[in-house]
Amino acid sequence: MPVLYNATSCHDCSTPMPNCYFIKYLDKKLLADIARNYLDLLQTSLVLYEASGECVQSFFSSKWCQLLNSASIESFANPRDDGPSICDTGPCHSSCWARAAKPSIHLGEPVEASCQGGLQLYAVPIKAKGTIRGAICFGYGAPPREPELIEAIAAQHHVDPTHLHALSAVYTPRSPEIIEAAKANLRASAMLMGEILERRMVEEELRASKEKYRAVFRTNPILTLIASLDDGHCLEVNEALLQMTGFSREELIGNRIQDLGIWTDPSASDALHQQLKTQGHFEMKEIQIRSKFSEHKTLLFSAETRELHGRPCIIAAGQDITERNERERLLRESEERYALVLNGTNDGIWDWNLRTMQVYFSPRWKEIIGYRDAEIRNDLEEWKSRIHPEEFDNVMATHERFFRAEDPVFEVEYRLRHKDGSYRWILGRGACLRDQSGKPYRMAGSHTDMTRRKQIEAELSKAKEDAERASKAKSEFLANMSHEIRTPLSGMLGMTELAMMNELTPEVREHLQMARDSGKSLLAIINDVLDLSKIEAGRSNLEQKKFSLRELADSTIKSLAVSAKAKGLRIFHAVDTEAPDSLLGDPGRLRQILTNLIGNALKFTERGTVTVSMTADAVDAPAGKITLRTVVKDTGIGIPESMLEDIFKSFNQGVTSAHATYGGTGLGLTISKELVEMMGGRIWAESRMGHGSAFHFTVELALADEELDTAEESVPSAPTRSTGHLRILLAEDNRINSLFAAYLLEKLGHSVRAVASGVQALTALREDRFDLVLMDVRMPEMDGAEATRRIRAGEAGDPKIPIVALTAYALQGDRERFLAVGMDDYVSKPLDTAELERVIERVSRWE
Repeated sequence: MPVLYNATSCHDCSTPMPNCYFIKYLDKKLLADIARNYLDLLQTSLVLYEASGECVQSFFSSKWCQLLNSASIESFANPRDDGPSICDTGPCHSSCWARAAKPSIHLGEPVEASCQGGLQLYAVPIKAKGTIRGAICFGYGAPPREPELIEAIAAQHHVDPTHLHALSAVYTPRSPEIIEAAKANLRASAMLMGEILERRMVEEELRASKEKYRAVFRTNPILTLIASLDDGHCLEVNEALLQMTGFSREELIGNRIQDLGIWTDPSASDALHQQLKTQGHFEMKEIQIRSKFSEHKTLLFSAETRELHGRPCIIAAGQDITERNERERLLRESEERYALVLNGTNDGIWDWNLRTMQVYFSPRWKEIIGYRDAEIRNDLEEWKSRIHPEEFDNVMATHERFFRAEDPVFEVEYRLRHKDGSYRWILGRGACLRDQSGKPYRMAGSHTDMTRRKQIEAELSKAKEDAERASKAKSEFLANMSHEIRTPLSGMLGMTELAMMNELTPEVREHLQMARDSGKSLLAIINDVLDLSKIEAGRSNLEQKKFSLRELADSTIKSLAVSAKAKGLRIFHAVDTEAPDSLLGDPGRLRQILTNLIGNALKFTERGTVTVSMTADAVDAPAGKITLRTVVKDTGIGIPESMLEDIFKSFNQGVTSAHATYGGTGLGLTISKELVEMMGGRIWAESRMGHGSAFHFTVELALADEELDTAEESVPSAPTRSTGHLRILLAEDNRINSLFAAYLLEKLGHSVRAVASGVQALTALREDRFDLVLMDVRMPEMDGAEATRRIRAGEAGDPKIPIVALTAYALQGDRERFLAVGMDDYVSKPLDTAELERVIERVSRWE
């Protein structure tokens, strides 16, 4: 059997071309067997070409190999169309082979070709799967015998010419019959090679398809399962299903899913299995399962039955929708919540896409301005056109400031036109979403109908104005009543005082004393009513003065000791030694509270004692302050427990019979409660009928700064003249009060000229010189305030002359009002001799 020499492909055989079907699919032994059939007969070569025309395999006969044994093996081990080859019989040898193979590939038919040196070529196409895959080609015929031609070929291909002479000498020509038989054999071989090639290509495609299927099945994120239809045993599962259930492949393959406890409802599993047996499929069923780790999952599965390898099987595919269902549940809840908010709130909702300029107005938004949802468009211009012209610029500017992040929140009040043509007040509030650059791209918010609130505010404002007018009218009424009552009362008390200065019989003196006491009682009632009125109107202010706690307690007790002694009662008081003495507050109001409570205790106690105790506590007080706790305890008649809250109400004395027995207006406790609360404290009572009462109150007081001056120290201390004898102009229209005041002033060593009006006062000042003017506030023709303004303007007398107001007014702000028109001080009616003397001395010392 001849030895074959197997030459490599025209390219590097160690890296075959991707489309080299012969190398990839045809067995080398098969190719060698086919080659032997031709080389034994023809003693030449056999060459395979692929569809591109590239040579992929060459075979040479053993005789040629022996003759060329001494030649360079590499040269014929790698025959190329463009390189030297021992096989070439001339320069056209390689192109001749290609000239036969390529047309055969192109035409799909056998092709014959010849070379200059006498070599004949025959090429047959190889077809597989309906496509030409390449060609097989053999050569036959006598090699060149002319020495010149042999020498030329040898020189061209750089080989020893003796080998070519030897090859030409031993070559035996073949008969035409043998050549035709070889051609027929070649055609049959080409057909066989095509069939083998096609079969192996199909096998390769099937293998690749199976690999692809396995890869897709294994890596598919869709949960996939193959099980036996008959018994339900699991045959195959993919990785996604293993990860979701937590089971390993070994735990699932060969076992029934139902037996592993995965189904939360086994009856549902049985029902689906039965449906597959009867109907052959089910689609999009929600299945509840339990993982190996007891996690409950919801799966959405479809399944159908198929025969695989001759057995009925279930192919099921699905996905884990647990998270999707949870998101849908949360979304439904959110939408339901949003719907409840939209339907349940009284506000309208709006949403504005700033990129597309599209807006949404909720049905309630439209209802606020009188429209049903379908009656008005969701349009930005629709909204703008309804803004009241007076607020339009402000609304737009507010939006722009918010967009530029100049305003941290968006809130604007404006009016929108209603369907009926009227306007509704709207409170617009909103928030926006911004991109990474801070530019807003979406804004949403609410519209609140403020119309009713605006109406209420207007009503409240009017009610407030009415209340203020009423309060002012009340204050003016009380001031007028105070003036009207105090003026004759002042005259009555003054005349009583004057009468008591004379020599009188004891009986007459007693009667005058009783008249004076009655007048003072009436004055106390007037003062209580005025005091309560000032407090309720918020026109009573607390002073801040430095005072001694112990001195205040001592002086208050001493002033009431006479009353206690007159009733045969003992009164005790004690101030805790730990309590600070120097405090800052309103000592007058604190004294008033103590006087009211101790006075009540003395009034309602027939025998026994009244005790007053004071302690200080800094624990519950702000920094720098103390809480003063005071208890006034008596052994009096007591108060019913049911009345303990009512006694602090106006005109209430606890029991009706108390008024008849003890008298009083019932305002003392009310005033005390108001004052205590103004001082940051509270007041309460403890009592039992027949066992006395205990009144407790607390107030906050500041610790006094030692650098602060007392009120008395603030008075100017550099007199320019001694009080001595003063010439005083008295302007008073009430004759009785004028007589009493003139008498008091003369008793104090002053000379007095009395006039009855402001006009007369100005005339007197122009005619004479005075050291002081006592000016009544209310007088006919010209009141005291106008007269004072004219005096200060230089229209009469010395513009700097001291002027003291005489007034029966007693409300908060009166002193400030008098000082504002140029008066230096004021004295209230009825006149108190000591107070009048102090004021005259004070103003007469000023420059």
